[in-house]
Formats: sequence, structure tokens, C-alpha cells
Amino acid sequence: MAGLIDELQRDAADPSVSVAVLLRKVKIASSKLGIDDVTDWVESELNRYSSDPPEYRRIRGMPHAHNPYRGWIPIQGNGDVLDAISKIWVMESVSSLETLVAPPKGAIHYPMDNETIAQLVKMTNVPFYQISNIVQRSQIAAILDTIRNNVLDWALKLERSGITGEGFSFTAQEKIMAKDPAIHIGAIHNFTGNLGSGNKS
Repeated sequence: MAGLIDELQRDAADPSVSVAVLLRKVKIASSKLGIDDVTDWVESELNRYSSDPPEYRRIRGMPHAHNPYRGWIPIQGNGDVLDAISKIWVMESVSSLETLVAPPKGAIHYPMDNETIAQLVKMTNVPFYQISNIVQRSQIAAILDTIRNNVLDWALKLERSGITGEGFSFTAQEKIMAKDPAIHIGAIHNFTGNLGSGNKS
């Protein structure tokens, strides 16, 4: 019988398997192996981040204001300000992201919070009421691809460490080997930069 780690590798390489389904299998494997930091990462990806998302969830949008006569128009102005407000931390669950990139096509809007809008109104003396960062679907798809690749890399690392399982079970020896920090959270994704800064959507 093929092991769960082999199944993870096959599913990670198969684009028809959703990332949400893939992560649920990671949760089973990490829970049975007692790798709590991986389980915690999966929980955040499946349910949404409440704070400090990983670096791969930071994207850049194009700030637009809504004009009641002309629709959405690009915001012009100070380059540093535009740079600051264009950064987005994507907090939503993986299932939400998969829905965003699915047809029908269309612009993806990340509305800015009222505090940011009030600051822009004060700086520009322009009565903005709605401001959104418009992002490309490819940016959201890239987040999902990164998660899928991280799962594949993690499953391959487990296999190289001699952890493959049988069915959905692991031996006592495999559970002991899984305590090696080298195959914990640092092996499945990499935090870089200041994760507590920037706009969160």
C-alpha cells in the first residue's frame, strides 16, 4: 500500500488537486507525526491568517479610486505614498484564494481600510470615498503555486529522511525521526522580512 507521503507528492504535482485538499492531507501527516509547527501553518492556510502571514503572501496592487462618473481611476501622486499603500498582505484562506482565481475573469479588488482612506484625503484634499488596490489574478495564483511547491518539497524531504508511512499510518521509528527540526516548519516555508508591517486585507 502506498504511503501518505507518496500520495502527497503525487497530489502536489497534480494541478487538478486543489491546494485546500492537498493541505488537509498535510495536516493528517503532520498531526500523526507530531510536527506541530507544520500543523499550525496548515491551520492558518486553511482558515486564514489572523496576523503575521509569510512573505510569499505579500503582493503589490495598483491603487485606484472610484469616481462616480468615470469609474475606477488610477491614483496619481507622491511615489513613496503610492508605494506604501500598494503593498498588500493576503490573509484569506486558501479556499478563498482558489475561488478568486477561478472563472469568470475580472479585476480583483482589495478595498483599503477607512483609516488609510482618511489619511489620503487629509494629505491630498481630495474627497476619496472608495479606494481599492487592483491586483492581477496571476499574483494570487502565484501564492497557491508557492504553497503547492512547499508541500512537495516537504514531502520529498520526509522521504529522504526515511519517513514514508504505510497508508495513513507511520511507525514509531518514523515518528521519532520526525522530531528532527530540519523537517519542521523551516522546511515547508520560509519567513523573510518584517511580517508585522504593511496593509493587511
